[in-house]
Amino acid sequence: MEGAGFHWTSRLEGSIQFFLCEVLKIFALLSVLVIVNSWVQSHSPPERTRSMLGGRSGPGATTMAALLGTLTPFCFSSSIPLFIGFTAAGLLLSVIFSFLISSPLADLASVILLTSIFI
Repeated sequence: MEGAGFHWTSRLEGSIQFFLCEVLKIFALLSVLVIVNSWVQSHSPPERTRSMLGGRSGPGATTMAALLGTLTPFCFSSSIPLFIGFTAAGLLLSVIFSFLISSPLADLASVILLTSIFI
C-alpha cells in the first residue's frame, strides 16, 4: 500500500521513535521531580508544621494552614497520617481540614508541571 505517498514502514518507524523519545522525556522529568520532592520533604518534617499551627485559632490560623499545605510537599497519602497527628495534637478541625485539602492540590510536582505549561 504505497499509494498517495503513504509508506507503512516510515510511518511505523516514526511512531516508534516518537514513543521512545516521549517516554524518555517523561521518565527524566518524573525522576527529577521525585528527587526534588524527596529532598524538600526530608528538610520539612511534620513536627515543624505542627509547631507552627499549634495554639492558633480563627481565620488567620486557617489561612496559615492552607498556605503551609501549599508549601509542604506532602501528597495525599502522607497527609492522612499528618491529619491523624494533628487531631491527636488537638488542633482545630478547620485548621486541619484547610491543611488537608490544600496539601495535595498544590504539591511541588503539580506546581512545577503547571509552571512548565505556562512557560
